Amino acid sequence: MQRRIATEAAVRRHARRLFLKQGYADTSVRQIAAAARVSAGTVVSVGTKDQLFVTCMEEVATEAALSALAAEQDPRAALRAFVVATPGLTAEGTELSRDYLRALIAIGSDPGNEERLGRVLALITSRWAELLGLPDEHSRVVLCAGNFYMSLIGCVYAVAAGQLRADDAVVLLHGMIDGATAENAVNAPSGCDQ
Repeated sequence: MQRRIATEAAVRRHARRLFLKQGYADTSVRQIAAAARVSAGTVVSVGTKDQLFVTCMEEVATEAALSALAAEQDPRAALRAFVVATPGLTAEGTELSRDYLRALIAIGSDPGNEERLGRVLALITSRWAELLGLPDEHSRVVLCAGNFYMSLIGCVYAVAAGQLRADDAVVLLHGMIDGATAENAVNAPSGCDQ
């Protein structure tokens, strides 16, 4: 059992390294197998190329989000850093995001992503609460954090589809953050209007 766990970890680690270095299209199951020193059949028993890629990208995005959101003391700076760290909005992450979205549509999310996403959303909500000076559970905080996250996801999709430039998406999302104040959040009909 321990050997199987070690083998799976090696396959995932090498798949991640290759995907991030070479991209999805230029990485094959055989290359992953060679790097992990296992057979191609062993790689496929751990996951298909799409499954390994989706898991890799969800882990990378989660790590980038948690790191960016926790790195800054100031909540506005932390949220801005999160935007800039989002893989789908970086120059090197745009192509990977296109491939991720294609694979995600084909196979669905990694089962472990729900827990990872929950941690990210909790931290986003906490940072919005700090920014607005309201408790995490306040309805306006939940609304602002939700609107922000869904806007971010929409921007990632639009950038991946070639409908929006990444730098324009960053400006848009930073505008949401910079325009947020406790007064706006409490008094605006939709919660986060500027």
